[in-house]
Amino acid sequence: MRIGKRIGGLIETSLGDKGNFFYPKDDFVATAMVINDSKTLINADEKERKKIFELYEHPVQHRITETGPKGELLVDYLLKV
Repeated sequence: MRIGKRIGGLIETSLGDKGNFFYPKDDFVATAMVINDSKTLINADEKERKKIFELYEHPVQHRITETGPKGELLVDYLLKV
């Protein structure tokens, strides 16, 4: 849920038990989330909103997305349809 919330997702409480349900089997709990404002991402963290809008503007790009204890993660985005 942390990632979903960072990009503006809200828990969809109309499904399951207030958004929670067992999936893919009974010992895992999943949460249904929805993004109602994909054009503005008003509920997203500012840093994530900026990254997403950069991908809208430039759907083909190569960039370092994360830097962690194991080094940098380089991603080639080819999102043009």
